[in-house]
Amino acid sequence: MTETNEKIRSLFLTALMVFSVFAMSTAFAGSAAAAEPSVDQAVHYTAGNAAASQVSGVSEGDPVLEVQFENSINDPSGETITLGLTNGNTQTLTLSGNYYHSGSQLVIDTGGTTYNRIQNVSFSSGVTDASSSDTIDAEEDFDAVYAPTTIDVTDTERGTSPDGDDEEAFRGAPVVVQADAGQTFDVVSEPSEDHSVSRQRGTGSESFIYVLNTENLEIGDYNVKTDSAPAGNTNSSLTIEDLGFTATADQNSFGEDEDIEVTVESSAINRPVDAELIDSNGNVDADTYSQNLQIDSDGEITITFNTNDDVDAGNYTVNVTDVETGITASTDQFTVAQTGDAQASFGSSVVTEDKGDIARIPIQLQNTDDGTLTIGDRSNDGYQTTVEVEDGNGDGEVTVLFNTFTAASGQSYIDVADDDDDVEIVSSPAEINRDGNAATFNTPAGNNLLDAASYDMNVTAETGASALKSTDVVDDSDDVASLSLQERSTDNVQVWTAPDSEFSDISDAADDDNASAIYNLAGNNNLTQTDTVAFDDTLVVQVEASGLEGAYEAAGDDAAGYQAVSNDFNNNTSSRNQVSDALFQLSLNETNPGANSDGVNFNVADFNTNEIAVLYDEANDTHFVAIDTDSVNAGTGTLSAVEDNDEYVANFTVRDTTELSEDTVEVNDSFTFEEPDSTLNGDEDITVQAASGQEIDGTTNIAPGSEVTVQIRSTTENSPFLKQPTAIVQSDGSFTAVADFSDNSPDTNFTAETSISDDEIDGTIGAAPSSSVSISDQESNGETVVVDSATLSEGGFIAIHNGTASGDVIGASSYLEAGSHEDVEVTLNTTQSEDFTAVAMPHLDDDGDQTYDFPENDDPYTSNGSAVTDSAAVTIVTGEQTTTEQTTEQTTTEEPTTESTTEEATTMDTTTEETTTGDSGPGFTAVIALVALVAAALLAVRRDN
Repeated sequence: MTETNEKIRSLFLTALMVFSVFAMSTAFAGSAAAAEPSVDQAVHYTAGNAAASQVSGVSEGDPVLEVQFENSINDPSGETITLGLTNGNTQTLTLSGNYYHSGSQLVIDTGGTTYNRIQNVSFSSGVTDASSSDTIDAEEDFDAVYAPTTIDVTDTERGTSPDGDDEEAFRGAPVVVQADAGQTFDVVSEPSEDHSVSRQRGTGSESFIYVLNTENLEIGDYNVKTDSAPAGNTNSSLTIEDLGFTATADQNSFGEDEDIEVTVESSAINRPVDAELIDSNGNVDADTYSQNLQIDSDGEITITFNTNDDVDAGNYTVNVTDVETGITASTDQFTVAQTGDAQASFGSSVVTEDKGDIARIPIQLQNTDDGTLTIGDRSNDGYQTTVEVEDGNGDGEVTVLFNTFTAASGQSYIDVADDDDDVEIVSSPAEINRDGNAATFNTPAGNNLLDAASYDMNVTAETGASALKSTDVVDDSDDVASLSLQERSTDNVQVWTAPDSEFSDISDAADDDNASAIYNLAGNNNLTQTDTVAFDDTLVVQVEASGLEGAYEAAGDDAAGYQAVSNDFNNNTSSRNQVSDALFQLSLNETNPGANSDGVNFNVADFNTNEIAVLYDEANDTHFVAIDTDSVNAGTGTLSAVEDNDEYVANFTVRDTTELSEDTVEVNDSFTFEEPDSTLNGDEDITVQAASGQEIDGTTNIAPGSEVTVQIRSTTENSPFLKQPTAIVQSDGSFTAVADFSDNSPDTNFTAETSISDDEIDGTIGAAPSSSVSISDQESNGETVVVDSATLSEGGFIAIHNGTASGDVIGASSYLEAGSHEDVEVTLNTTQSEDFTAVAMPHLDDDGDQTYDFPENDDPYTSNGSAVTDSAAVTIVTGEQTTTEQTTEQTTTEEPTTESTTEEATTMDTTTEETTTGDSGPGFTAVIALVALVAAALLAVRRDN
């Protein structure tokens, strides 16, 4: 017994020792808490009534800094406070009558200056703890924030009125709610169902402020309300808005020697921003604090980091901060890559173009955005010009457009294919010597064209004077190539027609320089080569002639410019950008004017600008002139004098007065203007059936692709109706309108006509074709099936479908006369080897050839819009099939044994599961173990006793 007591006593002492150690640890922790002063929060904000009434010299609206210590401090008079700013600068404040102190609260006048870049505060050693007199750590920086918005809920701010401040803040920016110390308030969404926010907050016993985090608040309106002392019943409003602050790197990858550009956008304007270039380790490699950057009046700014080879290769992001709110935005990660030497090269060693056209010279730039190009060499080619190029979008390529028509004149001869890129002339075209005479370059374009010859081209990645020889030619070339100018040609003219409705689309395509649109029309059968053009349709003249692109571009690159050149055909100089001697003319000339008449002829310039459209396909040396013919035979307008069956020729002529052509060359194509005309059903009366899918055919001379509306109107008084089905004109001029007469009564009369011409015909609705079919379950050798009976009002066929009405047709009967038929044997297309469902379906003989050719013709008989059918099970009977069935039956008799085995196995599985899910979980096991341990201990004590 004594031994047992000793054991119990030892256990007690051990427990006492453990608790003593725990208590000592707690005591030490408590001692540490009462050490040197520490800052709980530091907030820079605009003073309201509470702060203004306590801090000497501070009025409402003045900036103050409120510091909340974790414990009470002694009066810090004479203390120096240092404000650390995000731009690395500091500002010091000395406490001398410009502050309010109460316990752990310190409110300081910042002297009228707002430090919106504040990020921390530190104190000299004059701040001491009120209890321990320990001194604050002068080396420690305490976090601080700037709150751009203050809501004052103090009752003395508004007297007896509960209406408070109406403030706005951007989501993510801190908002200070200011009141007397110890004030509680509610933040409630308005209306409540919009955001479902209701929070109660307070300033604390020794603080004038509560800092409201708006980052998780939804956009919208909120009320800040008080209903208790000391503020009483007040209600202020807060609207949370979205700053829309984003930052996007202009490229995914930059070179080490390349400026890094970032576009920053904001929904608010004229706001200061700071930016930092951050490497993959989180280090700041560069910043913009000294640049005083600001979002412009368009809500945007491009920030540039001039790396000057100081940024190593690697992954980077740029963090941008809105200074007033502290809201930040970061770019996606981008790469700064190692770069080699700058190189410029030609995308093609030989650029071939026809004389007078625009040559496209591809220049590739590596590790640089700039380069210098010289075309020609005065000493070898009699011509040279030098330009500088800039890759504006970072794709490493600039395509220079060199207008060989205007090149010698010096008038607008150089451009770039991509508007993001740029090109500037360094050296204007040098003189061309012709027969010993120096050509001048103030004459109209076309008088002095570059000859068909090969011209040297040189390119370098260098720019400026150092890149050139004294002759203004590229000095040290990175690459060389040649420009090969070929003689031009005038080849062909073709006349096409398009629907009237397509002219506006062609005109839009011309405005967009989208020549592919005209080819798309042809591919969709909406542009057809023709020798007849119906009034109101779109006349399209295709001209195949090279060497004209430069002149077209110089004249304005539009329909008006094309008209101006053609209009001045007989003059010396065009008024459009001084394109000389009216190079070419497109005209429409009547060829059958009759005796003593010159006919009605048209120059393309005679049309109103909105009546023509020009699409230039430089790749194929082809252009298209579309003419809206709505004014033909209209009484007024350009083509009003044209009459039905007037024959015309479209002439395209290039004159010999310029260096584009040594001789005057003319190409043409003839066509006839026709009055729009159409015929329905061969101008014969028509009978349709009281069913859907009834076709009314017609022919017309209007452009293929046009939409035709057939107006079908009842002439039977007691069965009125109007149907207006539409059809598309095919390439051969035919069209088919499909109408539904299933709801109309047989023997109803009607007329049908189009708006194209006087093509009215009479029609009658006849009874709809009807049929019935019956087929029974049957056995078959797989080669034939038998249909019990069928009735076909119009004659036709019985088709057999496999499985369903939409299944494959596996057989069809021979032609059956109109009437009833029994025991119709249908031979199948292929012998069936397995049982199947036969679906019998009567079909019409639409084309009357007594040959089943569905689906091209011979549609099914229908009833209520669905095909007439009947189905039956067909069993294939053969000797081999019977043997197979007997074997199957024997195998089936063994199935019960298999099922019994399965059930037994299942029972075993179930038992196993029940055993597994018994009282053996982790919790139960632990309890049992504990009980067993206690029992063993008690048993040991009992034995000792």
